[in-house]
Amino acid sequence: HFRLPAFDLATGRERREMNSPAEIESSYLGNGAGNVEGRIRFSPRKMLNRPGLLLLNGVIYLAFTSHLDGEPKFEGHGWIMAFDAKSLRQLGAVCTTPDGIQGGIWQSGVGLAADSREGAPYPLIYAVAANGTVGGRNFAQSILQVYPGQFMGIKQAFTPPEQAYQNDQDLDLSTGPVLFPDLPFVLGCSKDGKCYLVDRSNMRLVQEFQAGTNSYGGVRPANIHGAPVYWRDPNHNLQLYVWGE
Repeated sequence: HFRLPAFDLATGRERREMNSPAEIESSYLGNGAGNVEGRIRFSPRKMLNRPGLLLLNGVIYLAFTSHLDGEPKFEGHGWIMAFDAKSLRQLGAVCTTPDGIQGGIWQSGVGLAADSREGAPYPLIYAVAANGTVGGRNFAQSILQVYPGQFMGIKQAFTPPEQAYQNDQDLDLSTGPVLFPDLPFVLGCSKDGKCYLVDRSNMRLVQEFQAGTNSYGGVRPANIHGAPVYWRDPNHNLQLYVWGE
């Protein structure tokens, strides 16, 4: 089981009046791996909540990946779920690969992200999905732009052109999404040391660059985990910091 509890920070008391703890469960229409009569069901035994939680406008967002430890790994899927922060009632859910396999959201443990664009009717959620099926309603190996709350669904996505090779070699996207508050971009990086700077307005690639290299030798890839961070110096130059494995 996965459960979402609420606690009073002042006393440590569980807020039972808020229906705490709420059972985390969901299903999604799809013909992907593990479906039963055309519906994918969230299977807690196979899943792991690795990314940090996001609290935005009174809604809690959680994401899941399959843990791949001793289970049939191709039956796992990626999930994002939205819960009302006051009632713990589920507002929405999306499966990343409803007609395929995998697509887990693990992000090296980094949390989901959201933008608050001036004049926009609602913020958009950003997540990074790992290797799995791409095409149609399947959005593995992609940087995802997701509608919030009860309207939850994948609006747009960027998928690296070399995604088939990355999938075959387990070189999936491996960082959390990095947003730039004063620039319309989102950044995600991969296990082969590449970073992708993407325009949030259309989720198209702006720049791809090799941020990590294996200077030791051998065939081990230059995994980038965690999330890059950025800083503007006094001259307003943007500095990006990335650490590889």
